[in-house]
Amino acid sequence: GIGTKLLSFVMIFTFGFYISISVLIGNNLGAKQYSRVEQIAKKGMIIGFWTLTIIGVLLFIFAPQISAFFVPNEKDLIVMSTTFVRTMTLTFGFLGINMVMMGIFRAAGRTTLSMFLAMAQTFSLFVLAYLLAVTFGLNELGIWIAYPFSTLLTLGLTYYYYQQKDWLYKELI
Repeated sequence: GIGTKLLSFVMIFTFGFYISISVLIGNNLGAKQYSRVEQIAKKGMIIGFWTLTIIGVLLFIFAPQISAFFVPNEKDLIVMSTTFVRTMTLTFGFLGINMVMMGIFRAAGRTTLSMFLAMAQTFSLFVLAYLLAVTFGLNELGIWIAYPFSTLLTLGLTYYYYQQKDWLYKELI
């Protein structure tokens, strides 16, 4: 409930930002301004990282108050929600970098790669959640811990494809 509402709020900002970066990247790729594309990509990742890190720090600090706003007088639920929110916020900055890189791939016409990476994140989330919650007996905490780990795993995979730079010089037409 509460944690997913906050995550949705953060994702709305993230989607808007990566769409903006995609437009800038696409325009400059079309103009064959490759050095500008790389500058926009780097600056976009820096802005995405720091903006979501700051949002994550604020949510981490104020998680109990935010949780209490949604469910006042429910102490157990507030404690659980606070733990979930704090666990999720640990990798918000990295989520920002990941989303910018996926936007770059979309702008460069590598939409299948973006889809593959999004599916990889979802798949790794489910596998990690199952392993941590069921196999290691962490229950809901295992599910929550799976979120930041799946973000980091996907970031590594996304960065691997980003560094290859085959998206940079690919002709779309």
